[in-house]
Amino acid sequence: MASAPFLWVIPLALYLLTFIIAFQARPLIPPNWALYLQGAFVPFAAALYSLLQAPWLEQLFANLGTFFFTALVCHQTLSARRPHPDRLTDFYLAISIGGVIGGAFNAFVAPVIFNAVWEYPIVLGLACLARPWGRGRLDHWRIGLIVTAVLCIATLFAPKVVSFNLVMILLTVAGVCAFLLRRQGLIYAGMVLALGVASYDQLFKGQRETYRSFFGVVQLIRAPAPVFGAVKLMVNGSTLHGAQPERPSQRCTATTYYGSGTPIGQVFAAEEAMHPGLSVGTVGLGSGTVATFTRPTDTLRFFEIDPLVIRLAFDPKRLSFVRGCAKGQVSVTLGDARLSLNKVADRSFDLLLVDAFSSDSVPTHLLTVEAIRTYLRVIKPDGVIILHLSNRNLELEGPAATSVREAGGVSLAQNYFSPAPSPYVESSEQAIIAGRNLAALQPLRKSGLWTPVGGHARAWTDDYVNVFGALVSRIQHPGWGP
Repeated sequence: MASAPFLWVIPLALYLLTFIIAFQARPLIPPNWALYLQGAFVPFAAALYSLLQAPWLEQLFANLGTFFFTALVCHQTLSARRPHPDRLTDFYLAISIGGVIGGAFNAFVAPVIFNAVWEYPIVLGLACLARPWGRGRLDHWRIGLIVTAVLCIATLFAPKVVSFNLVMILLTVAGVCAFLLRRQGLIYAGMVLALGVASYDQLFKGQRETYRSFFGVVQLIRAPAPVFGAVKLMVNGSTLHGAQPERPSQRCTATTYYGSGTPIGQVFAAEEAMHPGLSVGTVGLGSGTVATFTRPTDTLRFFEIDPLVIRLAFDPKRLSFVRGCAKGQVSVTLGDARLSLNKVADRSFDLLLVDAFSSDSVPTHLLTVEAIRTYLRVIKPDGVIILHLSNRNLELEGPAATSVREAGGVSLAQNYFSPAPSPYVESSEQAIIAGRNLAALQPLRKSGLWTPVGGHARAWTDDYVNVFGALVSRIQHPGWGP
């Protein structure tokens, strides 16, 4: 949801707690109970890999439970095998070196050798090798469970995409078989490894290309869509970052959050009507859909932090919004937008679009008072800033509007509900427009679609960001969501 301490402090606390429990003289959770609960949680979490849009509380419960009990089983195994006290220094040093190697693999090796986050299901399966390797004889009942699970998992690996309901049935059956075979540690570990990889594989089946960088996994997916017939989607995690129609006659149509009826579409139409030539800055490239707005007299400058996104959006063989639809001059600046905008001259842009927010990770430093001051500095006196805030998890409208006010600007908001038959055609959208004064926003305010932001929220600054409060506010007041 965001880069915020309250998100990673939970697994860190759970991880440290497993050490405390594992090395207690009388463990709070006995090893037998830890093995049983891990045996139940792990297949549950593995099955959820193919359901990225499952409720976040369900995802949180499954993955944190799996993480806690898997770490506990590993650490209890370590505790049972700890050496004589005169060798404990070497013992704990070896544990620390293992942590360094694991962290280095995740940070530096995995993004290079994998095109997706394959290390998670793989390592989860391998971690189950810490369980006792064999308990009980392989009778006909257990052999039957193994055969059933193998058939289910093999079907999941089939190249032909099966129906969603069948995938759920196969995952459930394989998960139950794995749980019933939990006393056969080696078989259980292999089954979890195969189940996790097969479930994760469901996310990447079909007509899609998958890429990975330090900043995440990006997929280009061909999907059917009303009006357009078929579109090529750019997806990051579970968030849509653009949809380009495949028909040549419709290829340069602004879609999703940039449709003509959306708040972003409204602002571009109004600004184009008032200016024969626009200077536009855009924080966040995505698929480059905003390039469809550029006229021969316009200039467009993207600010993008991910080199992979730039490579895909500027490759006309993959997406042609930028290199096939833009009529004006288009450029891109690689790097963090806050740092890049600090180097931009005052009053450079007629229109600045900040469109780097998503349901996967909200870059909160782009909504602080200090960031808004930078945006106000780089726009012209009658310039307009668009803050695209659409996301599923956080209520950002209140903090964003307060940040604008404390930065010395004024703002209006709009919650747009699209009547389109598909979000690939046009998406619902939540946005705020801001300017140096109300006169800059007056042409848009006259439409009656933009209104002042009600209520009060504390402004976010570089020293204060309340992501937890935004999460709670969205839960308490779920009046809008994409």
